[in-house]
This record gives sequence, structure tokens and C-alpha cells, in this order.
Amino acid sequence: MRELVALLEHAPVALGESVIVDADLTKLTPTARHADLVSVIKGPGDHVQHVIVIEVQRESDQRKPEAWLSYVAHLTEKYAAPVTLLVVAFDPMVAQWARRPHKVGPCVSIKPLVLAATDLPEVRSEAEALAHPEQAMLTALARFERRRGAVLLPEEQAEVARIFTAFAGSTNPLLRSTYASMIQAAADHDFRAILNGLWEVKGMEIEELIRNEGKAEGKAEGKAEGKAEGKAELLLRLFVRRGLRVDGATRERVLAASTADLDAWFDRAVDAARLEDVFAR
Repeated sequence: MRELVALLEHAPVALGESVIVDADLTKLTPTARHADLVSVIKGPGDHVQHVIVIEVQRESDQRKPEAWLSYVAHLTEKYAAPVTLLVVAFDPMVAQWARRPHKVGPCVSIKPLVLAATDLPEVRSEAEALAHPEQAMLTALARFERRRGAVLLPEEQAEVARIFTAFAGSTNPLLRSTYASMIQAAADHDFRAILNGLWEVKGMEIEELIRNEGKAEGKAEGKAEGKAEGKAELLLRLFVRRGLRVDGATRERVLAASTADLDAWFDRAVDAARLEDVFAR
């Protein structure tokens, strides 16, 4: 979370462990307040050093600044620590609206930090996604939001697939269960089918690691063969979903391939226009 604030060249947030906490900001009043995400930065002795509250804003809402002020006031009182309000706005006009000072009554105004789609760097590898997961997740969501339901461009599909694959293959439950699910939910039907295939592959890899732990080395070869066979079937299913025609020779080639080749072909198949592009060296 600190990195999102740093993208805007804001004053640095204190170093420490970042913990996602309950984002329900309702007090004993009739009005319920729910932020999208609240991250508490803790230092030595579990001391709260900083709080970051994140709001995803998809449209201008003149009543929203009142909620923002409520978030900041409640969290300041609860944690007795500095609070940073970060508004994520993928639409340029909404970002422009959110950046200005918002008056809440005659003597009070609030001006949040605003993270726009243009502030999010391209994610070039799975390693980058895992190194900066919050940035990567927002980058993926920004790609969907910019298209507003339309099909992503091939390079955008490849980038989102990289991010999703990194999260789906992580043993961190926040990345695997929450962040990956958010990306799945934002995808259209056809692209979600591709992501589901990636999820199955990564799920198999994680299960294989757990299954192999503590087992005899002599069984490894049989397990590797079973893993390759499963990946081959998933790749063939992905070909069908992408509308890539598979003949008998291609099917035999896939079923006889190594796991390394299958992994490389699967990555190319996510956005390949022709079957020949998948097998290109």
C-alpha cells in the first residue's frame, strides 16, 4: 500500500508491516460507512504508524466527500495515527474531479490523493506483479475499466494474464483468493474462460508441490508425467475456447510435449491470433 502513495510522490509513509483490516467504518449512528480497503501500517510492538484508506471512484459523486471525511475522522480516532485517503479513479474526468478540494460545510474541506490510470506502470512480468501486488491489481482493473465492457487489446490481455497468473500461483491467500478473484470478476465471459484455465494450471502446480512434499524421490517421474498430461488437456481446451482449430497431429504433439513446452505454449495461446503463433520458436 505504501507504494501506491509513493507513485504520487507524496510524503513517504512510515515503514512497517502492512495489515489489511475490516473496512467497515460504521459507528453507533444510523449511517453505514464502508471503505473499499483499509491498510494499517504497524511498527515495532504492533504500534500503528500509519493508516491508508483506499476508495475506488468510478463516477463523480457530490456526496462522496462527506463519506471521505467520515473515514478519515473515524480512523484517526480509532488508531491515533496519520491517515492517508487514496482515491483510485480510472476515468480521467473522475480523476480530475476527485483531485480538487471538496468543501464539506463552511469551514472544512478535504482533498484526497488521487491515483489515475496513467499513474499505474505497465506490469512486464509475473515477478513484477508479485513484487508490487497492489499496483499490479489496480493496473489489471484499470485495463478493464478503460475498455468499459469491450474486448481488451491483445497486449492488454497478455498483461492482465501475467498479473492473474502470478496471483493464482501464489501461496499468499490475499493474492490468490482476493486479488485474483477481483480480476476474474472484472473480465468478460470469453476472457474469464481463459483466466479460469490459467487458474486450473496454477492450482495443479500448487497441489503438486504440496503433494510431493516429504514423498519419495522415486515417485517424482510418475507425478511429472501426470502433471504434463493435465497441462496438455488444459492447453487443448484453451485452443477450443480461443477458436483455434486443432487437428490430430497438433493434438498428438501437445500430448507428447514436456511441461516446459506446455507452459510456454499456454502463455502464447492466451493472445495468439493463429495456432502457428503458439508453436513459433
